[in-house]
Parts: sequence; structure tokens; C-alpha cells
Amino acid sequence: MALVKIRVTFIQSLPYYGSDSVANSLKQEGLSQTSTSAISADSTLTLNGPKATAATGSGFASAQRIAITNSSDESDDTTGAKYVIVGTSDGSASLTETIQGGAAGKTVYTTGSFKTIDSITVTVGAAEGVSAGIASILEGDTGNNQKVTYDITATELVDGKTLTLNLGSTITAEFDYGTAAATSSRDFTRDDDLVVNNHAQTSSALTLTGTTSFDSPHAVTITSVGDDSGITFAIVGTDANGGEATENLTGATAGATATSVNLYKTITSITPSGSTANTVDVGITDEGKAITVTAVAAQDSTVELNPHMPTVSHTILEDGATSTVYIGAVPTVTVAVQDNNVPTASDGIVQTAKLEDNVVSALSSGAVNTTDGLTIANGTFNKAHKITITSTGDDSGITYTIVGTDASGEAQTETNLTGASAGGTATSTKLFKTITSIKPVGGNSTDTVKAGIYPQITFTAADFGYTDGDGDLLDKVTINSVPTNGELKLGSTVLTSGNLSSNNTVTAADLTAGNLVFTPAAGGSGSGYGNFTYTVNDGLQDAASANTMKVNIGDAVEVTVKSWKQVDSADVPTKSQTVTLKAGATPHDGSAVSGSFTTNDLGKLDLTGVANGTHTAGYTLDKSVADELAIAQSVLNATDVLKIKDMITGKTTGTSDELIAANVTWATSGDTDLTATDALTAADMVVGKTSAQVVFRDASLSSATFDPNSGSSITNGSNAFEVLDGNAMTLDTYLLGDVDGGYATVLAAL
Repeated sequence: MALVKIRVTFIQSLPYYGSDSVANSLKQEGLSQTSTSAISADSTLTLNGPKATAATGSGFASAQRIAITNSSDESDDTTGAKYVIVGTSDGSASLTETIQGGAAGKTVYTTGSFKTIDSITVTVGAAEGVSAGIASILEGDTGNNQKVTYDITATELVDGKTLTLNLGSTITAEFDYGTAAATSSRDFTRDDDLVVNNHAQTSSALTLTGTTSFDSPHAVTITSVGDDSGITFAIVGTDANGGEATENLTGATAGATATSVNLYKTITSITPSGSTANTVDVGITDEGKAITVTAVAAQDSTVELNPHMPTVSHTILEDGATSTVYIGAVPTVTVAVQDNNVPTASDGIVQTAKLEDNVVSALSSGAVNTTDGLTIANGTFNKAHKITITSTGDDSGITYTIVGTDASGEAQTETNLTGASAGGTATSTKLFKTITSIKPVGGNSTDTVKAGIYPQITFTAADFGYTDGDGDLLDKVTINSVPTNGELKLGSTVLTSGNLSSNNTVTAADLTAGNLVFTPAAGGSGSGYGNFTYTVNDGLQDAASANTMKVNIGDAVEVTVKSWKQVDSADVPTKSQTVTLKAGATPHDGSAVSGSFTTNDLGKLDLTGVANGTHTAGYTLDKSVADELAIAQSVLNATDVLKIKDMITGKTTGTSDELIAANVTWATSGDTDLTATDALTAADMVVGKTSAQVVFRDASLSSATFDPNSGSSITNGSNAFEVLDGNAMTLDTYLLGDVDGGYATVLAAL
């Protein structure tokens, strides 16, 4: 079988991702976030970036080159830090590479690609602000992470032969990127006399008898029969973008060729500085010229693997057709691209108990002795809190010992808590979920004493509802507004509207260190008591919109139950009513919550102790109980049934309240469809054939709407509500079928 010789050789450089990078990008911190202190010689980097788990575990989806950035200048190969990267190339074959650190703020790369990383160690000298990532570009970025470049160099070009190289990619890959001449196709050629063939000896401008305009820019060659090394040739023309290009090219010795540095798209004139020694030829060439390819990835809305790995392919055409001889002559290049979609967040919800100085132990009737200690009135809490001991007299000469358990239920004791001076308060260092005893040590208290809790909320990253489709870690949170109640503190600074603009950035490190803390005022409580707004950031960009941190204070769930319809312009409470509470989104298949739940004479319903989550609530007017049947029949009538039918057919457009009341089957089947079954069931209630049902609905839910032309479903028709510690809500009462709200009059009379 005959062998086909590839006469032209193409050399491709390693892709170069640039010396600059962006904080929190995969390129700079994908493996190791920037160190806050110097990394000394023989110390390893902490692998804590978003891709560290993959790198140290099963490995990257594709092998990656490693990028190292340092803030200090480590470029000196004698004194500068070196980095030793140890891992594997494919998950099993060991790979170790040492690279020299870069200049201050610059990024350097490994030559090899790693599937897994075991360690990255600093050698030789200490390095400041060190981070590690993977060689990559940011999708859509117009800054430091914008592009990757590589060179293609052709050698052994054949005189008179043109090869065309076409680039193919799902991202942008071009020669002369960013210019008017940008293109994904380029000719590689050599033609020694294409412009001038055998020009006679002359001291004047050469007569350009051949081709002077080209599809791609090329270097100009001048081949001299005589020795022209003592003169220069002034070449005038245009570059790839149509701009003027000039060069004084020193002539060659006899029989040799001089090649321009510049590349020319057109040639206007070539003028020798003196007489040529003999005839000359003028041509063009790409021999040995490094031609740069630039690849960038435009921003799209697709959430992709991070990084995703688009490729740039290279197809070589000869005489206008794909050449099988050159298949694979220029290998496909794979580019690591970091997705760069905007991060998002959901509103946060946090809760803690009220700050009460006597909730653990009421004010003692007299001095507290060392044997009995304080009488513990309430020693168990939903969360662990610091304990406060308030002294009427001066107890600074004694200490207190607190015995109980910590947040996990483990036994815990705090000793040597110095008592407060008269009227002051001593606060424990440890947090207690239960308290068994509080006793003075070293003597009895000088006067009366009481004990309470000092609840605080220490925010973590998880509280802010941060999500990022790209997998980027939360970098920071910007506080946009401060709570109107309580105290929000960042480190030692209490945030106020006056100082917020200069103290509004909470870094991920701050949250890890527990530096953002909210403390309610003494006795303060309520749903949304300490609310504030914030915006999350992935280190590259802010979320598109701000979110609210809902700060609920108080262990009780405070619920007001009232009729959806007012009487005499006043809310009508649902008083002294036993309620059926179920866990789940629908009443017919929800599980009954154990316990007794009854509204008081003000319409308040206490849900303290009910597990957080989705619930439904209501009660039945039993047709077998005469008084209850009488109430239902005094309220429900044929007018209600007819109006339900009119809403079903679209003859009448019901209000939100009317639609909720018309959805009679909600209580028994949990559906939100408005159909003839609802009207028929309401008719059965009117005549006492079916017991009437009363349901509660969160007054803050979105309004219900109904369009019979779009189907039978009521939009926002669910009556489920959320129970949350510290929350306060208002539940509206609906007697199903009672679309005119007549039940409000009955409730008002109770």
C-alpha cells in the first residue's frame, strides 16, 4: 500500500488563556479560593473552590489544565515561588508538574491536563494571595477572562500551492478576531513570483505585473539573483483591515529570499533604496508565520456543565475541496468555558425566641442561696440560647454555674460566670437548649435575681436562599436595607441607615465566621419583626433582583381568624370555635394534627408547637346537630346556588372571595375546579342533605381568579397555608357555598 506524504506541516501551539483572571471565576478560584495570608514554602493550598470536590474525588468530567494566580511577584525563577501540582492525567496515571509563579496579579498554567488533583504545594518561597483554578474563559465576558488564543504555523509550503483552513465551532473562533477582517477561513500559501516575475535590474519602483490583492494577508517575499543585502525595499500596501502597512525590508544576498515581517492584504508599491544587483522576484508566503486563532463564548441562557467543553475543529481544503490527505493535520482544540448566568435567591426565613429576662426564672422573692439556686420555671427551648442573670443587688463578688444541655442535647455546664452589679445583667458564653439549674457560687446573691434568655440569630450562607445554575459559590451578600426593629450587626458594627452604604457588604467568609448577627430588642416579637432586604452575588455579578430576609421573633404562632366579609365596616372574629387542623396541602387526604385547637373570644388561634409546614384548617356544621344545621340553612339559600351556576357558565365574574366560597368541594376532595358538582353540593347543603363545611384561608394569598373559557380550574384556588415559628397570620373564614358572605352576620352575633 502506497504511503501518502503530507508535504505541508502544521504546528499548533498550546491554547493560551491569558495572564489576567477574575476573582471567583473558575480560572482564578475554581480549586482554591484566594489565600488571606502568605503561603509558606512546602505548604499546600486549601482546596475549597467550587470544583475542588470533583477534582479531589472522581475527577473532572474532562481533564483540565491548572491555573495559579498570586498577588505577589513570583516570576523570578530563583527566588519566586514554584507550585507543584500532583494528581492524575486520567484518574489512574500519576501526573506531577512544577510551574513557576507569575508576576504580581498574573496567572500561569500547567502544560499538562489533570483529571484529578491530590495536592498543590508551594516550594522555594512564600507567596501572597495565592489561588488555584482551571484554565478557562467566562461565557459572555468582555474582560480578563474573555478569550483563549492559539497559533497555527505552516512549514514546508509548496510553491504555487494554496491550502485553505476552515475553523468550525459552536462558539466563536476566528482569525484576526475583533477586527473588520475577522474570519473563520484562511489561506496558507507560498508563491515566489506571484506579484513580480523576473523583474529587470532597476533603481526605481518595481512594476507590479502580477497579483497584488489577496483573500488572506500574507508576508511578502523578495528573491534576489544578485546580492541586494546593501539596499532595502520599501513595501507599501494595506493590512488585513485595510489600514496602511509599510515596511523597509533589507534585501537578500545573491540567490536568497528576504521575507517581510508585516502581512499584506494588498500591495501598492515596492521601491528599492538603490539599484538592484540583478533581477528579482516578488511573491507571498505564510511559511513559518504564526497565525493566531481566537476563541470566545457568547453569553446564552442555557445552563450548561461548568465548565462545558466546546471544540474548535480544523478542516483543510485543497483546490476548493476537503483534502483527505490533511485530515487531522491540525488537531481539534477543546476550550474550557465557564457558564456565566446571573445567580438567583429565594427569600430567607429565620426565627428565634423573644428576648425575655425572666422566662427561665421569675424574679426571686429574696436572695438566692448556693444550695437551691434559682427556681427554674421554663428550662426547655426550641433552640439553644445564651442565658442571662439579672441581679437587683450587687453580685459582682460571686459567680454563677449554669447546668443544662447544648443544642445537640449533650450535657453542658458553664462555670465562673461573674454576677452583675446592681441592676445589671450577666450573660453566659455558652448556648443552652435546656437548663437544669442556676446556682450562685462563693456566696448567696445579695438580693433578688431573675434569669432569662438572650436569643440571637447568627446568619449562615444557607439562610439567604442562594442558587446558581453555574455552580458558582456564594461570594457576598449586599445588605440593601436594615431592620426597623432589633439590631443587625456585622462584626462589631451595628448597621444603621446612616452607615449602611459603607458597611453593606457581607462576604462569604463573614458568614462562615458568624459575623452577621441579629438581636431582637427586649420583649420584641412578631412576624417579620426584623426584616431586611439583600442581594446575592456569585463573585461575578449580582442577582437581577433583591430578596427579603424575613426575621420572625417569638416561638408562638399567632393567628387571627375572622370572616372574609365585614359587618358594619368591622372585622368579624371567628370566636370560640373548635378547629380541625391537618398537615398537608389538601384537607381530604391531610393528616390530622394531634392536639386541641380552639379560637378564643377574640378570634385568636394558638398554633404554638405545630410543626412548620403546609396545613389546612376548618370545621364542619354537622347536619345531624340541630343548631349547626339551623345556622347553615339560615345562611345558605337558592340565591347562592344560582350565583355559583352563573360563575361556572361565565354569566357572572366572581370576586376572589366569591370564588373561594363557591368552590364547595374543596373541603371534601381538595380540588380547585369550579364545576356543576359545586353547585349541586351547595344545593344539598341548603336542604340539609349534606353537612356544611367551613374553611380557613391565609388572607395574604394571591387573589383567586376564574375564566370558564380557559377551563374549570380556579387560579390561586388553594386554601393551604404555611405554619412557621414566630409567624403571625390572618386566616379568613369561608362557609363554602355562601357566596354572598351571609355567615359574617351569624359570626358577629355570637
